[in-house]
Amino acid sequence: MKRSRYSYFFESGPQFVGYSWLADDYVAFSLEDKENVKQVLQEPEGVVTNGDARIFEKLLKKRIIIPEKVNEFLHIREQHKLAILDTNRLRLIILPTFACNLDCPYCYETGKANKMAPSVINNIKSYLENRAPDLKRIRLSWFGGEPLLYPEIIREIGRFASDLAAENQVEFVSDVTTNGTLLTEDGALNELSRAGVRKAHVTIDGGKNTHDRKRVPVDGSGTYEQITGNSKRFLDADSENELTLRVHVHSGERREIQGIKRILSEFEGYRNRLKVYFRRVFSSCLDGPDQDLPGDEGKSSVSAGGQSKLEIAMEELYREAVDRGFELNFSRRSLASCYAAYNSTWVVKPDGFLHKCTLALEKERPLGELTEAGINLFWDSYLHWKERSTRQFIEDEISNCSEFPLSWGRCPYANFRNPDKSTESQELKNSIRTREKVLALKSRYRRRGDAD
Repeated sequence: MKRSRYSYFFESGPQFVGYSWLADDYVAFSLEDKENVKQVLQEPEGVVTNGDARIFEKLLKKRIIIPEKVNEFLHIREQHKLAILDTNRLRLIILPTFACNLDCPYCYETGKANKMAPSVINNIKSYLENRAPDLKRIRLSWFGGEPLLYPEIIREIGRFASDLAAENQVEFVSDVTTNGTLLTEDGALNELSRAGVRKAHVTIDGGKNTHDRKRVPVDGSGTYEQITGNSKRFLDADSENELTLRVHVHSGERREIQGIKRILSEFEGYRNRLKVYFRRVFSSCLDGPDQDLPGDEGKSSVSAGGQSKLEIAMEELYREAVDRGFELNFSRRSLASCYAAYNSTWVVKPDGFLHKCTLALEKERPLGELTEAGINLFWDSYLHWKERSTRQFIEDEISNCSEFPLSWGRCPYANFRNPDKSTESQELKNSIRTREKVLALKSRYRRRGDAD
């Protein structure tokens, strides 16, 4: 017998808690048992006392202790392959427009500010109608530009897809990534409800003072109060609505950190339906993709001199969020580094051309287009993407990394831009994303305990 490589332990109040990735479950011991648990984990075959046998059985049940012959890496590799090749789960990330009502200085999108044509809308509906009988799940994600500039497009396609899913007994989910300024009751908020959109993803640029300097409309006025207020209205509009809050950390200075902590205070009453995470500002026109993507933190990586100021600030903020009971982003269902890895996920631009990634859409040539007959792949571009973006699992390096199934290595777009760069185990361990996931396990356990 041996300890599963993909198991993680932490203290939570009076408990010493273990999480098993293989079982997607937790096991808890009293802190008094901590040293005995560690001993059993180190030498599973050395169980001799009744106490150790009790600990052993609990760890065995949760697959934290497993048979010596089990090849865990082979198992997660097969799980990954099955997930990315699954044709039963379709996700379309739809951009109704590249236009936006804000003028953020770091925005990476440079596409023409056009509106999705009726012909493209009809092609999306036809494609959904043809695919629905063979699907188990349809997910529509709305992106931009600012998608809420054209809520009628969201309503038209969303209601069509929702009705189609009900007809075919297919699960339907929908979400929107928005700057939050248009989430008003007399406008987009009602349209989102009609379209079945239950999740929103909103970004806040640091604390209020920083945000009002960075995230501005053309007239230069502040938007902090508007965005936070509208985000709360979205949550208040329906008990099923959920919000993911991305908070940018710009400097890591003390004043900024305190401002961000005040954001947590503002949303404390919504913890049960809100996920929060922290990132440094990223512009794909200015930075390399590996500076803000899983498994390769670029300039944010731990250097020989230690952690950067931003890393230290983000870790402090993550711990603060966990201590306050906020949920961080972790899902055992995520079996790849990002959505671009899945064969059945497509980004649909306003002109109907298809991509795999929402970053730098103008830099990457389209991989296909959506026509009346369905998806027409541009095979040369598509195969070029697949060859460069899909890195194989590296047995002698990644297979020994216990954090691998938390991050799944570098994202496909980072690989596409730099396909010859290998991913090392230490790189994954040092990634702020990996450390975030470990903290997310603790957050998830605490929230589950609160629910019980």
